[in-house]
Amino acid sequence: MGPFHQESDDYVESEIFDFGDIPTTLRLWLQSQNGLKVHGVPITNRETLELAFSLLGKGRISNLNQFSTEYLARLIGIMYIQKLTRAQKSGFKQIKAIPGEPGKIIRLKCGGCQRPVLDDAFPFFVAELPDCYLIEVVRSDQKGGNGCGQNGCKGKPGLVPANHMVQDHTRMETRAIAQTKRRKANWKAPLCRTGKDLEGCAETVRVRCRGHGQSNQKIECGR
Repeated sequence: MGPFHQESDDYVESEIFDFGDIPTTLRLWLQSQNGLKVHGVPITNRETLELAFSLLGKGRISNLNQFSTEYLARLIGIMYIQKLTRAQKSGFKQIKAIPGEPGKIIRLKCGGCQRPVLDDAFPFFVAELPDCYLIEVVRSDQKGGNGCGQNGCKGKPGLVPANHMVQDHTRMETRAIAQTKRRKANWKAPLCRTGKDLEGCAETVRVRCRGHGQSNQKIECGR
């Protein structure tokens, strides 16, 4: 029987507000999900439960005191599964994204408020750049955006790797991916000759300066 199964809806009106008192199966399931952890730290109390809910819901519901802990816990489980299901049906296929290796986890932070957010336990990468992580950009119907869901965060930020110096990334947009490909392209091979592989190359190349007022200037460049 799944962790969300309940023969009645009594948990909606439950008075359980201590995370340790919710059904053991549900509690252990939530704590075992790497995608519900923040920088590797699982849900351990009401405060971290509310944080996970706000991050999954992008702050659309602010008054969480009206819900019991058990109700929030079950909602989080359902929202998390829906998030994973939507990811499989999203634009990842259109841009030829590839999933990360099993067990690959990306620690994330909000590109706006810079605070840690939920880890990505099922990351996707650019097919032609297997080390380039595809980030999620927070979407919102609200004018100006809700931010990542944490108090005070605004706009529609990207959820970026916590350490961008270690993990390269780009937005899941055709233009952004194209720019990243050009930036990471290896231009050394075609532009830096060793002097031993010049067979078939032109002796000189005529180039034109396209600067202001010099549109007709031509220069002969040798090898």
